Amino acid sequence: MDRAWESYEGFYQENREQFFESPLPEDPWPERYLNTHNCVPGIKEILEYRKLLHITDLIFGRKTRPFHRPSQLTKVLSSRPTPTRST
Repeated sequence: MDRAWESYEGFYQENREQFFESPLPEDPWPERYLNTHNCVPGIKEILEYRKLLHITDLIFGRKTRPFHRPSQLTKVLSSRPTPTRST
């Protein structure tokens, strides 16, 4: 977990200008980058970790998928340049 977070922090510092800024002043997470798992391998490892998926299967009472469906926002932001991958 710590290694993945350090990778994410490095990715954030290198690509901060490409993060989405929320227009909602009350948003507790005003900056985010959609589909970070495509750019930060450690995040993808967590999302695909079998034990974690098994636990979420038990919690939700159904098979869970590690990725969300593309949203309208994803489509709008997908035209942005792809940042460099963090290691």
